[in-house]
Amino acid sequence: MPVARAKRARVLAAPLLALAIAGGASAAPWQVSASRNGAPARAGIANDQGDRLAVFADRAGAVTLEFAPAAPSPLRTGSCPTFQIDARPLLHHGRAGETCTVDDHQARYSLGRADNRRLESPPLYQLMNGSSVAFRFATRDGAYHEAKFPLTRSKNAILRVLGRDLDVQPGAAVEPP
Repeated sequence: MPVARAKRARVLAAPLLALAIAGGASAAPWQVSASRNGAPARAGIANDQGDRLAVFADRAGAVTLEFAPAAPSPLRTGSCPTFQIDARPLLHHGRAGETCTVDDHQARYSLGRADNRRLESPPLYQLMNGSSVAFRFATRDGAYHEAKFPLTRSKNAILRVLGRDLDVQPGAAVEPP
């Protein structure tokens, strides 16, 4: 009987070790979800807290980054969540407007539109080539939150959705206003 108990303990310990190594962010790589009911295909990931992140292109070719937190309170709609890839400068901060829209449950960032299968987009380039991204945001109840996502296999998933022949360039970084 002791041998069976030891074997069962090893079997149960493996998943717990994997969770400990993941450190709160999702250990799963980015995935591709097929288009459904007219919605575009998406490359995305969900972290262990239920926050979701996705990249997709509409029929006109405009590329969008969508962040949907699992926060219990609605997002504050006057300003967009900031996001930071690795230790680089913040990529977006400020009021909602032309490049970012926010509603109660998600923020959407315009990442550009391809021209002849070439797209200059510092955020998209960094999402495809970075290690992790952190979003910081406020909810209507005044609380401040952070959501982190690994970028494991993001490049592969994003190019499967946007087209493997898309040439994404880092472009010139935009300075904050």
